[in-house]
Amino acid sequence: MKNETLELYHGGKFPDHNSVWPLQHFGTLDAALGRIATNYHDCLPGREVANILYRCEVDLGDHVKQVSDWIVAQPAGFILLFEQINLLGWDRRSYRELMAKVSEMQRQDQFSALMQVVDNLVPTGVSAFRYPNEHEGQKGEDSYCVVDPKSVRVLSHRIVERCEVEHLPPFAAEFT
Repeated sequence: MKNETLELYHGGKFPDHNSVWPLQHFGTLDAALGRIATNYHDCLPGREVANILYRCEVDLGDHVKQVSDWIVAQPAGFILLFEQINLLGWDRRSYRELMAKVSEMQRQDQFSALMQVVDNLVPTGVSAFRYPNEHEGQKGEDSYCVVDPKSVRVLSHRIVERCEVEHLPPFAAEFT
């Protein structure tokens, strides 16, 4: 399969506005704004951090794996996905041991936990996961989880305030 490059969106909080972490999710504008709305909804009053809408060019690579949407987008959730599709070819006990390790790591340092997941994923050759997004945007539209952050180029970004997403209509073109 040849490389496919798409313009996609991410709603969230990268540590640096022009850099991307591994295993971040990208999809439609509507999905990204939906993620931002959820971020604001889930945070405690007075503890809000800026949510940023990113427009990105994403090179999906040559090994995009089609999967179903998985509920847990945290590092340990990837191990559940790997086990569900037996991506690593392991027995159940090995997946559970990795799950325990990654879960403990993610309590201490989210980035280190992500890198542990990537270290186990790289030998498979998977460059990205494509899945029908069941949680943000129009149900069933494709979203992508990209393994290598170097395959993502941030084209533009802007802070989206809570008041902008509280009564957001779908497909809000004013954000592009």
